[in-house]
Amino acid sequence: MDLLTYHLGKDVSFPNVRILRVRNIGFIKHVRVGPSRAKILLDVLLIFKAFWMLLWNHYEVIHSHEEAAFFSAPLAMIFSKRHVYDMHSVLSRQLGNFNFGNHPVFIKIFELMEKWVLRTCDAVITVASDLEEYVHKVSPDVREIKIENIALQAYQTSVREEAVEALKQKINLDGKILVVYTGNYERYQGLEMVLKSARLVREQIPSVVFLFVGAKHKQAWHWTRKAQEMGVDNCTLFLDAVSPEESMVYLACAEVLISPRISGSTTPLKVYSYLHAGKPIVATRISAHMQVLDTNIAYLVEPTEEAFAEGITTILRHPEIGECLGRNAHDFARDNFSYESYRAKVDRIYRYLDGYPETEPVVNIPEN
Repeated sequence: MDLLTYHLGKDVSFPNVRILRVRNIGFIKHVRVGPSRAKILLDVLLIFKAFWMLLWNHYEVIHSHEEAAFFSAPLAMIFSKRHVYDMHSVLSRQLGNFNFGNHPVFIKIFELMEKWVLRTCDAVITVASDLEEYVHKVSPDVREIKIENIALQAYQTSVREEAVEALKQKINLDGKILVVYTGNYERYQGLEMVLKSARLVREQIPSVVFLFVGAKHKQAWHWTRKAQEMGVDNCTLFLDAVSPEESMVYLACAEVLISPRISGSTTPLKVYSYLHAGKPIVATRISAHMQVLDTNIAYLVEPTEEAFAEGITTILRHPEIGECLGRNAHDFARDNFSYESYRAKVDRIYRYLDGYPETEPVVNIPEN
């Protein structure tokens, strides 16, 4: 397998996988989540690199992710290759979610391109129920399988108690009650709502500290300043992004895990790590969360500062509720999102491409 990607990032060793990158663009040192000008340039470089690789190598399948499908589909036709579209979102909706190219003309172009990809590809991998419904509506006959976007590192990382204690001492938070968020700092994640709710929680539980992990490109400085302006800098801490394995240590330190997303329909990757961590989760009652979470495994609240604060304080004041939710969450993750199930689903879609019978059992998320 050849994996073609941007010039940024760290190489990871996998058996039989070769990582190839586009040329180094010195002035692009960070690529934000979602659509951006930097991605436009980098995707152009990907197109030329992919074309060159297809000219000189024999590949069985082109496996594209997100917007790479827009050029992978025509390349698959040109070179007579099978094409698997790894669909993690409806790209036309991203233009509005990220306020980039949010114009009716651009949105319509993205819709047409995305529908064309779905009608011409050989198979589609989705990550959530809403995407399954969208795919079946656009292209009822395409072969589709839902493979949840789980954090595989969560299932392979065993957090030691001494690592938890060392982290608390390192950031001087021993004796504090930690509410932990991991993930990016984009607008749709609802971090400003959390800062407003932090003031309400602190009034009732003075020892609480909100820990945000995942800052990139000076975002920690920006949000620290915002917390100062809102008067909650003494109970908030913003840290840079860490590896998925290290993030599990932060989750283990928490009394409560939060997912305050205010918009979007695709389940956040963090939710699967949260579930596996076995800690109580407070999340907003929106489609992105409710495709996986229900009231048996999470405390769901309306996306307002008052409701979010109430959810956190309820868990902290009633630890028996938190313990029950955390235990249920861990059991749910173990039963529904195992590493073995993930591998079986990936194998199933490629067996289909090769024309083999699909005999492996596949575990699906129960409908909530």
